[in-house]
Amino acid sequence: MELFPVQIGQFTARGGSVPDKNINFGGAQRLGVHQLPGGVRIVDVMGPSDDDIHWKGTLYSDDVGDAVAAALEIDQMRQTGTPVTLSWDVLSYTVVIAHFKPEFEFVSRVPFEMVIKVIDDPQSPADQNGTGDLDTLVAGDMTNTLNSATQLNMTVPSAMPSPFSASFGSAQPANQAITWNG
Repeated sequence: MELFPVQIGQFTARGGSVPDKNINFGGAQRLGVHQLPGGVRIVDVMGPSDDDIHWKGTLYSDDVGDAVAAALEIDQMRQTGTPVTLSWDVLSYTVVIAHFKPEFEFVSRVPFEMVIKVIDDPQSPADQNGTGDLDTLVAGDMTNTLNSATQLNMTVPSAMPSPFSASFGSAQPANQAITWNG
C-alpha cells in the first residue's frame, strides 16, 4: 500500500519515509479576554496561531534514493532558514524547519524528528493578518471599544474630543463642548 507522499521544499518522502504517525495541523485562535465586574466578558479575537507541525519518521534509501543525502538536504533547509512549501494530500503551508534531528542508523536508514514552524496557511480565510495602516487599525479599535461600552450600558461621548481640547489639558480651551449621552 502506497502511503501519501509528503513534500517539503524540493524533497519528497514516499512509502516508508513518510511520517510514521499522523501529521498534525491546525492550531489556536489568539484571544484577549477581559473579565469585567458583574461577570461581563469581552473577547477580542486577534487571529489564528498555527501550531508547530511535528514529523517523526525514517528515511529509507529504497524510498528516497539515498537516505543520508536526503537527511543532508533537509538539514540544509533547516540551516538556511529559507521558507519552503510543505504539502501532503490537500494541505499546503509555507514553513521554516525549526528543528531537524536525524540519527545515522545505517547508510540506507536514517530515523529523524522534525519540528516545522508555519509561516503562512493559504487555506485560512483572507485578511486575518490584521493588515491595514495604523490609523485604520486604531479607528477600528475605537469603534469596537465604543460599541462594547454601549452594549454594557455605559455612558460614552457622542463625539471623541480632539487631542487639543481642554479635556486633554491643552493651553487654550477648546471652543467646542462635549456632549454626553446617558
